[in-house]
Amino acid sequence: MVLNVEREKNMILEQQAQLQREKEQDQMKLYAKLEKLDVLEKECFRLTTTQKTAEDKIKHLEEKLKEEEHQRKLFQDKASELQTGLEISKIIMSSVSNLKHSKEKKKSSKKTKCIKRRPPWQICSKFGALPFVAEKVRGDKMKIVVQKNSCFVMRQHRDPHILQKP
Repeated sequence: MVLNVEREKNMILEQQAQLQREKEQDQMKLYAKLEKLDVLEKECFRLTTTQKTAEDKIKHLEEKLKEEEHQRKLFQDKASELQTGLEISKIIMSSVSNLKHSKEKKKSSKKTKCIKRRPPWQICSKFGALPFVAEKVRGDKMKIVVQKNSCFVMRQHRDPHILQKP
């Protein structure tokens, strides 16, 4: 009987030792899993931060792109304004040079006749129609339109006596 009790006691002690080892192994596995979880959480936080930074940079670049597109449109509008002004200047210069040539021809053909200088606003009566620039405003953009009007239309201006023939 004593031997049986001692055997049972030894068996129980072995079972307790086995249970203790299994418990320690389970705890070690649990700690390993917790460490992996902690590493994964840190990686997730790092990736989230990186993603937020990338999104902020994308937004900033999109805003910058919109601003540059707006500036480009403004430059294009200004360039078209300048081109229109250049074309108007060419037309006026060709009209003035035609006036000079016609004056020189008249002067050479009629030496005795004295040529009177006319004020600039009366030039249209001699040349018919001169171009002028009219602005059309649509929203926040200005559009320049070149129009040619005859003296008749220009005479209907506020001060019709300015444009009368001498």
